[in-house]
Formats: sequence, C-alpha cells, structure tokens
Amino acid sequence: MYEQIASNKRRTFLLVAAFLCLIFLVAWAFDQLVGMGKAGIVLAVIIAAAMTMGSYYYSDRVVLAMSRAGRGEGEFPYLYNVVEGLALAAGIPAPKCYVIEDTAPNAFATAGTRSTRSSSSPPASSRR
Repeated sequence: MYEQIASNKRRTFLLVAAFLCLIFLVAWAFDQLVGMGKAGIVLAVIIAAAMTMGSYYYSDRVVLAMSRAGRGEGEFPYLYNVVEGLALAAGIPAPKCYVIEDTAPNAFATAGTRSTRSSSSPPASSRR
C-alpha cells in the first residue's frame, strides 16, 4: 500500500511539472508572436505556478461549492456513522462528509492535503 502512495505522489509531482512546462512553452510561443520579451514569460510562469498551487490546495472547496454540498450532520446520522466506521476500520482519519441535494444515487470524494479530505453523498443514497 505504501508503494502505491509513493507512486501516486511521484506521478502527481510529474503531472504538475508537466503542466508547468506546458504553460512555459505556451508563454514562449505567445512571446514569439507578441514580443513581450522575458518579462512576459516570467509573468506567465508566475501565474501558472499560482494557478497550480491554488488548484492543488483549493480544488476540493471548488468542487463542493459547484455541487452545492452542505454538511448536514444532524440530518443524516447514519451516513456519518458509516463513514466514521469505515475510516476507523481502515485506520485513517475520518473525512469531512457533505450531502448533495440531488436524487441521483452518486457519491464522490475529494482529496488534497490530509486536512481537506472529504466525501460527498446525495440524501437519496444515504436513506437506503
């Protein structure tokens, strides 16, 4: 299991590095067309780095806001008990649970840093 975690971290780092290289190449090509010079490339790299870090640390909040997910702890105690029990059995910290007001039986999980892990479920699937 730890080998898989290490592999995922390496792949994530390589994906982020590839994204930054792609942005650098696009900035270079744009510089060749417009002629802003090195300042334009530096500005593009700074913006790309800020967007990359922002998406890494805040993507979970963006997805939860887009799906209009709410905490709803008092409304669905069974859902929270199941998630807490599964986390306890797996020996990991329990993620924050969110409820999506949708009738489709669908769920998703977000993961950024350890403190921002969360899972989301619609109320229809939590009542079954």
